[in-house]
Amino acid sequence: MVVALVWLAAESASIMRPGAAGIGVEVQGPLQALLRAVTPLLPGLLLRVAIVYIAGGAVLGALSALLASCLPVSRRASSIAV
Repeated sequence: MVVALVWLAAESASIMRPGAAGIGVEVQGPLQALLRAVTPLLPGLLLRVAIVYIAGGAVLGALSALLASCLPVSRRASSIAV
């Protein structure tokens, strides 16, 4: 989960930098108005994506733990030293 959050942070940083595709480009008309409206909303959107990553990882981890706890553990396999 930490790797996914670091990856998301790196992607977010590359999107938010001034020279990113479409953000630092000279535009006119409707596209300029759209970029002005959307650019301030990007940090909140990326934060919500990070929250969904965390929540999804927590749910999948809990389901994995539940599944693992339902499986019987063999005494022989648990005593083997690695």
